[in-house]
Amino acid sequence: PISQAYGCTSFPEISGYNCPSSRPWFHAGVDLAGARGDPLYAVMDGQVEFVGVSQGVLCHYSGSEEPHTNLGWVIQIRSGPYLIKYGHTIVNSQRVAAGDRVHPGQLIGLMGSTGCSTGAHLHFQVQNANGFVDPFNLITTGR
Repeated sequence: PISQAYGCTSFPEISGYNCPSSRPWFHAGVDLAGARGDPLYAVMDGQVEFVGVSQGVLCHYSGSEEPHTNLGWVIQIRSGPYLIKYGHTIVNSQRVAAGDRVHPGQLIGLMGSTGCSTGAHLHFQVQNANGFVDPFNLITTGR
């Protein structure tokens, strides 16, 4: 299930976007709820660019695990013009390394609650040269 959608939100996220005062923050991805240890799969063909501690703000929410930075332990995959980020994964749970080629359906890691997280979930984020992209513009439910 989607626990937080892409776009404007009332949960403190990114500022500086044209969001209404009732939802003044911007959520740059889609949060998909699950259980700690749930498998995470590649959604597109691509090449792993980075696996490790994400850059960004420090935070300590109840329910979060170390490292306590932004997306925590993150797996980043380049697919054409897109950079796909799988955030809040369990530290060292990755099944891929930088430089590896991945294919849709390939196991890449396990869901966790690292970083700025309040419980186990996947923060699924897509970026291109113009900024953040709604992940559902690239994938559809059930695909």
